[in-house]
Amino acid sequence: MADDDNKTLNYKMKLLLDIGQAMMENGADCARVIRDMKRAAVHLRIPAENIQSHITYTTLMLSVCDDERSFTQFRKCMKHGVNLAVLAAVSKLTWRILRGNTSIRPIERAIARIRERPLCYPDWVIVLGAAIGSGGSCKLFGGSWFEALIATIAAFAGFISYRLSTQNAFNPYACAMITGFVATLCAWIIPTVLGLPIMWYALVACTIFLMPGFPSVNAASDMLNRFTTSGMTRAMDTMLIIGGLTFGIAFAILIAGVHNISDVHIQPTDTYLNQAVAAALAAGGFSVMFNTPKKLLAVVALEGIVTMLIRNVIMLEFGLPQAIGSFVAAAVVGMEPGGGARRARRAGRRRAFLAQRGTSGTRGGEATRGTHVFPVSQRYRCGPGSAPRDACHLCAASPPPYSTPRAEFRDAAPVAGMRG
Repeated sequence: MADDDNKTLNYKMKLLLDIGQAMMENGADCARVIRDMKRAAVHLRIPAENIQSHITYTTLMLSVCDDERSFTQFRKCMKHGVNLAVLAAVSKLTWRILRGNTSIRPIERAIARIRERPLCYPDWVIVLGAAIGSGGSCKLFGGSWFEALIATIAAFAGFISYRLSTQNAFNPYACAMITGFVATLCAWIIPTVLGLPIMWYALVACTIFLMPGFPSVNAASDMLNRFTTSGMTRAMDTMLIIGGLTFGIAFAILIAGVHNISDVHIQPTDTYLNQAVAAALAAGGFSVMFNTPKKLLAVVALEGIVTMLIRNVIMLEFGLPQAIGSFVAAAVVGMEPGGGARRARRAGRRRAFLAQRGTSGTRGGEATRGTHVFPVSQRYRCGPGSAPRDACHLCAASPPPYSTPRAEFRDAAPVAGMRG
C-alpha cells in the first residue's frame, strides 16, 4: 500500500466498492459483503488494519488510511434483489484472485461482466418457476393436485402483474399489494367460474412466491453479526412488503366475500411420494426465480425433498408443531450439505491448480514444478479454509506472489474460512 500513489489507491478502493455493490444489490448479507471485500483487499496489498468499512442497506462506505494519507469513498446501493448466480460468481472470483497473481484490470473487467451477465433463465421460465413453486407449496400445505393447479395459474397471473408493476417503476410495496390482490382474486374466480367450491389451499398458497424470505433471513443475519442498522432496515423492509401483500389479499377477500380463510389448517395429509414430488417442484421453481445456476437445480430439488421428509416425520410421527418441524428440517439441511460442498469445491480447486501448474511432486525439503525447484521455508494457507502448512506441501509449488504468510493472512482476512 505504501508503494501506491494516490490515483492507484483510489482505483483499488473503487474496485473493492464494485465488489461490495455487486454483492449487496443481489441479496448478500453484510458479513458476506465484508468477507469478499477483505479477500480482494488482501490481493491488492491493502492491510486489514488500514481499512475501515461501514455498511448500511443502501450505502457502502470505505476508508483507507496510512501514516500519511487518508481516503474515503462511498457507494449507493438502491437496487435490491436476489441473484444467486451473481453471488456465487463474485465469491469464486475473490477466491481466484486471492490465490493467484492477477492484475487489477482483468479483475475490474471480470466484475463488470458478472454484474452485466444475463439471467440464467428467460423471463417466461422464471414466471413459470414462480408459479410451479407456489403450486408445489399448495400441495405441501395439504391441498389436492387440482388445488395445486389452481394455485399455479393464480400465481402465474400474480407474478405477471408483479413484473408489469416493477417495470413501470411502481412503489415496491404497492407492487406487493397489486400482486397479492391479483393472485388471490384469480384463485377465487377460477373455481367460481367452473362451478366448484372455494379452493382454500389455493387461496393460501397463490402468493407464497412473494413472501420476503431472503430479506428476513438477511435481517436476522445482520442483527446477529452486529450490523444493527442494516438489519433493522431489512427487517422494516420485510414488514412493509408483508403489509402491502396482506392489504392486497384482504382487499381481494373482501370483494370475493370470503370470511374464514384464517381457519385453513395447514397439515400434510398425502403420501410421502406425493409430498416428495411437490417438494421438488416447490424447491426447483423458487430456485429458478432466484436465478440459481442450472447445474444446482437437481441438488436444490433433492434438498427440498429431504427437508420435507424431516418436517413431516417430526410433525406426523412425533406430533410436534409445524414450526418446530420446519425449523429442525431447515437447520439440518442448511448445515449438512455445506461442508460437503465446500470440501468438493476445495478438492476441485486443488486438482485444477496442480493440473495448471504442471506439478511433479515434492523432493525432500523442496517442491518441484517441472524443472524448477522451490525451497520450502515459510508457512502459508494455500486454500480456502485450509490449515497453515509449509509452502507447497498442498500445492507442490511455491506460493503465488500475492499469497500471504500465516500471521498476515489471519490479520488481513479473518473470515477466510466461511462459506462460498
